[in-house]
Amino acid sequence: MSVLVDRLLEAVSLVDAVTPGDAEDPAGFVRYGELDPHIGVLADVLEGVDGAATAVMLGNLGRFQMRRGLLVQAETTQRRALTINEAVYGPDHHQVATTLGNLGIIQQELGRLDEAETTMRRAATIFEAVFGTDHPITKQASGLLHDMVSARIRGGSER
Repeated sequence: MSVLVDRLLEAVSLVDAVTPGDAEDPAGFVRYGELDPHIGVLADVLEGVDGAATAVMLGNLGRFQMRRGLLVQAETTQRRALTINEAVYGPDHHQVATTLGNLGIIQQELGRLDEAETTMRRAATIFEAVFGTDHPITKQASGLLHDMVSARIRGGSER
């Protein structure tokens, strides 16, 4: 079993080495597109071995899918990353909040504003508890939440 675990972790390192640094940078879209199915398969195998690494890979993949407009796939990928992050870190960790923030943006883009608001509110609450009110990530999440509430009140999504 140890050899298998070592090989899986080696595979993660190889994927990390060839994955573009920023999943949202259009310059890396072709590379992410090539890696998309491989990351999914690796995540399937790795999930029980290293949940944290699996969640990071899936989170980045979900951000790539979101930027490419593959919103349904992105939501599925982010939900899977969220489930893993909650299992690894607990429900109130900043990694959970980051995944929730990404998921909230996807839900907003899908036009599900009430759900997006609930998801982003949970992310902002976790960030505030972990980092405090004045931290830049807390302010960013709170600003996104404010925008979502405003969009919902206006009866439409901001696109």
